Amino acid sequence: MTTTTFTSSIKSNSIVSSYNDSTQLVDSIYHVEAYGEEDEYLNFEIMAKSFTEAMNEAEQIAMQEMINISYIQLTNMD
Repeated sequence: MTTTTFTSSIKSNSIVSSYNDSTQLVDSIYHVEAYGEEDEYLNFEIMAKSFTEAMNEAEQIAMQEMINISYIQLTNMD
């Protein structure tokens, strides 16, 4: 779930605003397909707060499975 917040306050007759976009409150589900250089293949799902976090976790799992990563396909399932 992504929320957008907007806050403003008046200072010296001018409006000062702060804008915060994409505040993640819960984890998203990502589907991962990892392909190795020697025709290895992994297919799994993980939960993460961001795409970057999901990619880092997917790379770690692939390396733990001793796969020389050719590429990883990551899809947000939300």
